[in-house]
Amino acid sequence: MTNHEHQMDRVNGSLDRLCHRYKNLSDAIGYLQIKPCTESTPKAMTDGFCITFNPDYTESCTEDQLDTLMMHEILHIIDWHFAGSEDKDPYLWNLSCDFRVNSILRRLNFNLEPMSFDNPKFDDLSPHEIYDQISAIRAEILARIDECETTINTTLKAINGRIRKEDL
Repeated sequence: MTNHEHQMDRVNGSLDRLCHRYKNLSDAIGYLQIKPCTESTPKAMTDGFCITFNPDYTESCTEDQLDTLMMHEILHIIDWHFAGSEDKDPYLWNLSCDFRVNSILRRLNFNLEPMSFDNPKFDDLSPHEIYDQISAIRAEILARIDECETTINTTLKAINGRIRKEDL
């Protein structure tokens, strides 16, 4: 059995455990395709119809971590996160949806990875509301970076004006 086949068995086992734990889940995921992929998938992803996972990553996961990973992707599908993002920055939209999904996972007592995007202040917000807040924060940060760059450039010009070649 190849590693991809073994990891496919593990992922299917995870889906079985989740369907047993959440009885209505099988109706929501019965149509899904599940496939391994390593080229551009760091962990796992979904387009709403297929969950693609990286077998090299899942190989290092415990059953608990694999269940969390699969449920994370399933929640993206259930909440239709793959739709409604046409006018949004793809990175910020994915981040907003991850905050939403991880909020649900935390409240369902799944164990999130230490660096997961999770903040209780987003618990009752939709991905669109989270996106708006993150976008506002991003704009504020970019404005501050611009201010810092202006200050640095002004300071460098002042320093350069005071330094003579013979002083070097």
